This record gives sequence, structure tokens and C-alpha cells, in this order.
Amino acid sequence: MFKWIVLAIVGFIVYSLFDSVSTEREAKSESTTSESKPLANPKPPQIPMGGWGTGFYVDEFGDSTDKGYVALSSSGSFSNSATTGSPLKVRMFINSGARDPWFRLYEYARDNPVKGTYTNAKLNSLNCRFKQPEDEPYTIELTQFQGSDSFQLAGGGQVKLRAAIQSEASVKVSCYLIDRPTTKYKFPLDFKHFKNAIAKVENKTTT
Repeated sequence: MFKWIVLAIVGFIVYSLFDSVSTEREAKSESTTSESKPLANPKPPQIPMGGWGTGFYVDEFGDSTDKGYVALSSSGSFSNSATTGSPLKVRMFINSGARDPWFRLYEYARDNPVKGTYTNAKLNSLNCRFKQPEDEPYTIELTQFQGSDSFQLAGGGQVKLRAAIQSEASVKVSCYLIDRPTTKYKFPLDFKHFKNAIAKVENKTTT
């Protein structure tokens, strides 16, 4: 009987020691977990850009300059005597400062833009109709010189287009080649978030 009493006392002592160590470990674990840890620097909120991208021109040495631009990308279709409704990639560029829009068109959505073929720029140029929702269409000529891969604005309607860009409106565009009216280009342009994009390259934002 005495033997069993001794074993019971020893067992109780061992259990008490084990329970004390376990409780101490749990307390240390909780203390470590509850310690405040420094948070990583939060990322600044992303500024919405819509379909706009930004960039800076480079000089003759390949170094970036302070002359920036924004570029709006869009997709549409084109048709001519050889194809109908084929994919078209469009990029509209606006330089910082002067903010003069100009275009590049990529037939079949390839990487090589359409280039001017004729010495007479009129033969390379497009007659384009621009239409905003609930507004009357207006006409702008997109002029292209021989060897150039860009189209520049010419003629009337420019004021309305610039106003549409500034107000971040959307327009539908329908063009035909003045020399060959069967060559047609159709595409939409959504100017949403233009102000964010142009502010970024004109150093008016920090992100």
C-alpha cells in the first residue's frame, strides 16, 4: 500500500513539472506572436491609365530626354481591294507640351506601320470622320508624307477632336484613303484617363 502511495506522489510531481514547462513555452510563443512587427511600406495607389501608355523620346546617343509622350492603343478593321474586315491596330500619340495628336496604323495588326508611298502627300492621306455619342460627325484629314510612318492632323475638325481628348470622351472613326476610296479604316478611340497619362509625362504626378 505504501508503495502505491509513493508512486502516486512521484507521478503527481512529474506531471506538475511537465505542465509548468508546457505552460511557460506557450506563454513565450504567445508573447512572440503578439509582438508588433514593422509593416512594409505600403505601395502608393495605382493611377488608372485606361488604354494609355507613356514614354520618353531618346536623343542621338540613345539616352532618355525630358520630352515625353502618351500613346493610346486601339483595335479596328480595314478593307481594300484584296481584303475585307481584316484586323487593324491603331496607336494615337500625343506629345507633352504642344499636345499635338498623330497616328500610326498597322494593317493586319502587325508591327510595321503603314508608310507613305507617293511624293504627293495628298495621295497618301486619309479623309476621316469622327463621331462622338449624341453628336454630329466632323471631318479631319490625316496627312502622310512620302516615307513617313505617321499621319498628322490637317484641316478642320481638329478643335473638336482636341476637346474630346481633353474631356476624356470616346469617338468612333471611319477613314478612307483619298487616292483610293475603297481602302477604308474603322476604329474606336476611348480617351478615358487622358489627364492621368499626360500628367505623368509632364511631371505633374509622382507615380
